[in-house]
Amino acid sequence: MPDVPLHDEALEAYGRVAMTGLGVARPAVRRVLGEDGDGCIGMSMARTAPVGLPEYPRPAGVRLTVRRARAAFLAERPLLLGPVFTVPPVEPGLESRDEEGHRTVTEAMRLCTVTGFAGVPAVAVPVEVRDGLPQGVQIVGQAFREDRCPAAAAVVEQRVGPLAPVDPRP
Repeated sequence: MPDVPLHDEALEAYGRVAMTGLGVARPAVRRVLGEDGDGCIGMSMARTAPVGLPEYPRPAGVRLTVRRARAAFLAERPLLLGPVFTVPPVEPGLESRDEEGHRTVTEAMRLCTVTGFAGVPAVAVPVEVRDGLPQGVQIVGQAFREDRCPAAAAVVEQRVGPLAPVDPRP
């Protein structure tokens, strides 16, 4: 099966768009997210710099190209099944702790990031509990076919069976 088209290009464009918006709103965001959240944004900005107004249309245009490529890719297959997170469970806050943790988390959720950037429907479905934490798959659908994602999620849930709730941890 071929790779999802323009995946790396979409991640780069998403980073530019997101960091540009966060760069403008960072003082307000800092007050809401606190030091850890601001540190996470700082690490993201160090990896992917915001763009200025003259450069902004390029990553915005890449988004349209990604949407078209995704539409063509998904026209040949009604749904895409992929990981929600590509590494075993990590401790909460890892993305804010240091550069290595930040990279681990952002790279592990690449498909979720690109799916949101492409603007196509998706649903995450838990499929097992490992080390006390839920693990899941992501079902991605075609644009304007949101109905297929919950229907496919129901099939996965039926096949997996009920999962025990996760105990809350302090």
